[in-house]
Amino acid sequence: MKRLFYANFARLFNNWVFWINSGILLVYAAVYMLNGCRQERSGLVGVHVLEDYYFQFAMFIGLFSGVFTTLYLSVEYSDGVLKNKIIAGHTREEIYLSNLFFTFFVSLFMACMGCLGGLVGIPTFGTFGMGGFPALCNLLIMVMFLFAFSAVFTMVAMLSPNKAVGAVVTILAFFLMLFAASIMSNRLGEPEMVSDTLITENGITFSDPKPNPRFVDGMAREVLDFAVDLLPAGQGMRLAMGEAKNPVRMLLLSVFVSGFVTWGGIFLFRRKNLK
Repeated sequence: MKRLFYANFARLFNNWVFWINSGILLVYAAVYMLNGCRQERSGLVGVHVLEDYYFQFAMFIGLFSGVFTTLYLSVEYSDGVLKNKIIAGHTREEIYLSNLFFTFFVSLFMACMGCLGGLVGIPTFGTFGMGGFPALCNLLIMVMFLFAFSAVFTMVAMLSPNKAVGAVVTILAFFLMLFAASIMSNRLGEPEMVSDTLITENGITFSDPKPNPRFVDGMAREVLDFAVDLLPAGQGMRLAMGEAKNPVRMLLLSVFVSGFVTWGGIFLFRRKNLK
């Protein structure tokens, strides 16, 4: 499997998707952080700390990982690389796992570019206000949900011989996960009590608080909270918003998703007819 892993590196440095994605993440993180620095210096916002802006790119890192994974692994079918690997004596499990770990490594590199871009905020905000250990926990959460993303997108790419279909499925899967996580997160953010806004001759006033019918409580709230953490895109969104409240659960769920999807992907790839 090591030979397969190293062979992927031989193709990587000539891959334009890899360099473009890495550059976009670097620039995006730096520009977002510099905009936060500008607002902080101008007094347009309240007092902030580095982590308020640092992990913003985590919400979209899965999209860049998916685009690279699909476009890179699509040549396994179109160029006959997959058949050549099997003819050379490599098992399907070795091929699948080598591609998974390689795309995960590349996703980590692109995430490092985002982390590097965010460092431009240190002169303004200083180091992490949350402290070193919570910051390391956040970084570990990002590493693990990236592995979950890599597992999902590797399965899509290895089971879809058509590049266009694989790319569409990957992009749709990412945005569906992000959309679902956003909807559930918004429901969890609904206040328990609300007040109506009333316009009177004395100006704008508010009615007495009353129960919010959209407020989620009890077991339903626990289920929604769990579901957001279960989705890799949900973890990225919470990390970007500074709402990673259950790091241990998030890490364990990433391990579960990664393992389950990888097992399922290998199971289906073993039975796939490679024409």
